[in-house]
Amino acid sequence: MPFLVLDLEMTGPEPDWNEIIQIGAVLFDDNWVEKGRYLTNVYPENEEAFSSYSEKIHNISLAELEDAPMIYDVLPEMEEWNSEPLGIRKT
Repeated sequence: MPFLVLDLEMTGPEPDWNEIIQIGAVLFDDNWVEKGRYLTNVYPENEEAFSSYSEKIHNISLAELEDAPMIYDVLPEMEEWNSEPLGIRKT
């Protein structure tokens, strides 16, 4: 069974208020051989949730996220990224 290791950076700990601002992932096969890496910034819909504390913790400014895609654009891209090495076809 393949393994997907995710690292989500968020603007804070409250999921109903804070948002994902970066997604990192590493895909491994059954033998823990790395099959691929994925990293993208994500622009938060709720800009108010992005604080100076978020910037300090993650070392990412809101200005650096300006050209980043929104989460609804990132998720299909990530799904395609992890499906391809596993030989999963989308129908």
